[in-house]
Amino acid sequence: MEQLAGFVGEEVIRRLYSDIHALPAEQQRIIRLSIAGFKGAEIARRLGISINTVKTQKYRGYRSLRLRLSKFFFLFTLFIALLRV
Repeated sequence: MEQLAGFVGEEVIRRLYSDIHALPAEQQRIIRLSIAGFKGAEIARRLGISINTVKTQKYRGYRSLRLRLSKFFFLFTLFIALLRV
């Protein structure tokens, strides 16, 4: 079961980065910097854009990722539930 959990975790991370890659370029850069731990003001400074642009693009990027990944997590939840039976 521990190996399965590791596999699922790796697959979730792979899928997350694949879905980030599918975002528009500006959203990709902002999401990657956010995941790396940078705050909005630092992202704005690094990219030379306004903090409001960072907030808007970050919101849109995370919203898109949530929609894409929610379907994916449902399938994994179902798969794990079936394994427990």
